[in-house]
Amino acid sequence: MKNIILILLVLSSLNKAVAQKYRLKKADEKYDLYAYNDAAEIYLKIYKSGHITAEVLGKLGDSYYSLGKYKEALKWYDKLYNFPNNEIESGYLLKYSQTLKSEGKYEEANKIYKSYMKLVNKPNEGKDGFIDYYKETILLEDGRYTKEYLPINSKYSEYGVFSGKDDFYFTSNRRIAKMNNKVDSWSDQPFFNIFKSKYDPKNNTFSKPKLIKGELNTNSHESSPIITKDGKTVYFTRSSNDLKTKSNKKGGRLKIYKATKTKGKWLDSGEISINKEGYSTAHPVLSKDEKTMYFASDIPGTVGLSDIFSVSLIDGVFGEPKNMGDRVNTRGRESFPYITEEDELYFCSDGLYGIGGFDVYYVDLNDRDLQIFNIGGPINGSNDDFSFSINSKGLGFYSNNKNDDDNIYSFIERESMKEFLKATIQVYVKNRETNEIINNAIVSVSNTYGEEIEINNTKDDSKVVFYRKYKKYFIKAEKEGFITNDSLVSLGEIRNNDIYILLDKVEEPEEYVLDEDIYIIYFDFDSFKIKENHISDIDSIIPIIIINKKIEILAYTDSRGTDKYNDKLSKQRALSVVKYLISKGVNKENIIYKGLGIDRTEELECKKGNHDCLEAAYKISRRVEFILID
Repeated sequence: MKNIILILLVLSSLNKAVAQKYRLKKADEKYDLYAYNDAAEIYLKIYKSGHITAEVLGKLGDSYYSLGKYKEALKWYDKLYNFPNNEIESGYLLKYSQTLKSEGKYEEANKIYKSYMKLVNKPNEGKDGFIDYYKETILLEDGRYTKEYLPINSKYSEYGVFSGKDDFYFTSNRRIAKMNNKVDSWSDQPFFNIFKSKYDPKNNTFSKPKLIKGELNTNSHESSPIITKDGKTVYFTRSSNDLKTKSNKKGGRLKIYKATKTKGKWLDSGEISINKEGYSTAHPVLSKDEKTMYFASDIPGTVGLSDIFSVSLIDGVFGEPKNMGDRVNTRGRESFPYITEEDELYFCSDGLYGIGGFDVYYVDLNDRDLQIFNIGGPINGSNDDFSFSINSKGLGFYSNNKNDDDNIYSFIERESMKEFLKATIQVYVKNRETNEIINNAIVSVSNTYGEEIEINNTKDDSKVVFYRKYKKYFIKAEKEGFITNDSLVSLGEIRNNDIYILLDKVEEPEEYVLDEDIYIIYFDFDSFKIKENHISDIDSIIPIIIINKKIEILAYTDSRGTDKYNDKLSKQRALSVVKYLISKGVNKENIIYKGLGIDRTEELECKKGNHDCLEAAYKISRRVEFILID
């Protein structure tokens, strides 16, 4: 009898294990097909049955995260983070940080985010780590934007606005009699369609929304239309028809389609060539000249879960998509790009340090460094903020998923991001020895690439405009009778708007000889022009050079500026000397020259990376050596 009972217990245990394994397989299948509601229900049953693993906790968190239900996702990420003997993956840490911020738990979010950055070996990465900037700026609703809830919203979801002259296109899953209103298994909501309304911005009124005419709307999702300037072509996003099939291991995907207008109706022309089977491409937008399309995708080459890409579009033919790179894209999700007429890119991301969920970010594509900025409140909040667009007059639209529904808001931008990121500082030039103000000094600003941006005279108060906050600049001060000096500054590091540059009087000797076979001349900061007082020095050694026949010219720069720029500058200095020697009769075949960039001599006080040296120490590095070869 005991043996029979034991056998029955073993069989019961085996049946439970088999049932659990089957249940887990079904949950994973639903998850892989983006049926997150269904997946979450099954994972929850598995959890309640006592089968608690890191995988189940993570999938529960991710299911709710993908549905934008961050409060529920936080519950499961918290359990995962505290699960015994679990080494949590970096992706979970990133999403855990985002969900903490969505609940206003910023200190905890900062801690988790730093752990994430350390885990992905980017502990000091600038664009992902502007924590001070965010604390000081993005959490403040500084009046740059005023927003308004649109009366066009319904109890369903609305997003994805394209605004023409007076036509207003948007995406909604509101129920329409003309459609069969099947339900999407991802969200348990009707499928999205594209609607059109007449918009009066002065009175903020809309005509009754109608489905756009033609073949665009189907029993799949359609969204994010962008219409060409001639009004004849529309690009839009459509979900594939295999959302519930198992034939595609990656589940249902999004693709960009094209349609053309004929007799007032849109005729579906099919997919565009950049789509790839098994991957998503979505949310297209066109540049001002309509020769470049920007879009979101997870096609090969993607940095994170989804990235922003660009692709050329010439005479209707698409080139090869290019990833915007890891200066824009992160290990999280980037989506919903929007490009202005001035090549300013707005996009949403949950992989950058933001306020919570998807935030809207800004980057000027004309900025060589591609610095990214969170546009702050009140646009960005603790929920998902996305589908941002803005026109040249500062009128724009975006969507927010507060209360689990997507709604469209209009907004007015009172100060553009370009203006917001400018700042004016007051520069004072002083005599280092006496501490007296030096009047009529020339003050100029250069970026770290050596490009001069602004120049002023101290008699005009030396006000200098910074075109990017939180970006480094060289401010140089020059005055006859003084040694030129500069300061490397960033407005994010200056707590008031005053900066002082100290100049030393010209008193030290110009010559600096290492030994009898090496002669040296010096250059001004950021210059490759031979100084007048060195011409006679070079002339005096030309006879020696001609007698020796061979000479080596080695040129250096000080430690300020980038390696690339300093390599170029040192070569220019060497060439200046070579050209002068040739002009004075030295055979060019007898000259060896090298531009060695930053001076890395061990004995020097100012080595690479040191931007806080006395000018006299910098000067030793800004030299050209003449080395006689026997």
